[in-house]
Amino acid sequence: MHYEESSQATKWQLSSQYELNSLREQANRRARDVLSGESSSTPDGDAENGINHNGGATVDDGDGSTPISNSSQNPDVSILCQVYGFSSSRGERPKLLLDDSTETSLETLSTPSLDPHYGPQLSSPSRGSHPLLTPSEESLLLTFYCSKIPLLIGPHATLPRCRRDAKVAASASLLFRRFYLSNSVMVHDPKTMLVAAAFLASKVEDAMLDVRYLEMGTKEMNAHVPVNEILEAEVKLLKGVDFDLLMFHPYKMVLSYTEDLRTYLKSEKGRGLVTQAGNTGGSNGNGEGDGGVVVVAGGGFRPMHD
Repeated sequence: MHYEESSQATKWQLSSQYELNSLREQANRRARDVLSGESSSTPDGDAENGINHNGGATVDDGDGSTPISNSSQNPDVSILCQVYGFSSSRGERPKLLLDDSTETSLETLSTPSLDPHYGPQLSSPSRGSHPLLTPSEESLLLTFYCSKIPLLIGPHATLPRCRRDAKVAASASLLFRRFYLSNSVMVHDPKTMLVAAAFLASKVEDAMLDVRYLEMGTKEMNAHVPVNEILEAEVKLLKGVDFDLLMFHPYKMVLSYTEDLRTYLKSEKGRGLVTQAGNTGGSNGNGEGDGGVVVVAGGGFRPMHD
């Protein structure tokens, strides 16, 4: 399949910053409406039923409480933990094509504190009346968590067993960001979703690894996520991205351009265009010129491989 015909170009490739921000704000408003609504049960009753007010239920395993994703005992939990797919959030409307002046004025996210009609500012009293995040704060959190993906999986992963090709880390980042186009970090823990994205990306890129290694990797990063939470979050992630796992990365194209450039620089005409700063002085037989310039050659043209 060509990129032009793929879902990444027709569905995921947003045409403007305004459309991207509108999707983030829609997910933020949805989360605010749910978190500000009164729970049908009290915190004490929830504790007895094994339910917390951070977006999930808890089970006592002897040494603490472990969040789980759903509970049939309380309908508020199922509403709070609902996953929204991208298609249902975006709808079938065409991409918005704005001119430069209009897009510049709309490229910033809304500030709820300045807009009294934006939505609730605090969670419900039964959930502690905590301040709710703004879309811009959610965006900052997503950027922070995305920066941690290469430490969990990829060529420079903290745990050697989790070291995979750079494309795996890139796929994990794409899946992670796609999920939060239609869902909020106030409802779905980004730390858990990050690990689930890494696990799913390893499958997509045919670089499978044991989920227990990812759990060990989170321990190395001092952010432990148990295996059962990773597997549950993976199902949520699949639903949130509409089960669309087709992704294109620029690595092969960049390598092709680089190889063409290197081939040209190996030619007689190309060698005369590329120089590196060297030690001052005259020619010493090692390729240094009189002007303190070294012609790039030898090890500088070692082949590159995908």
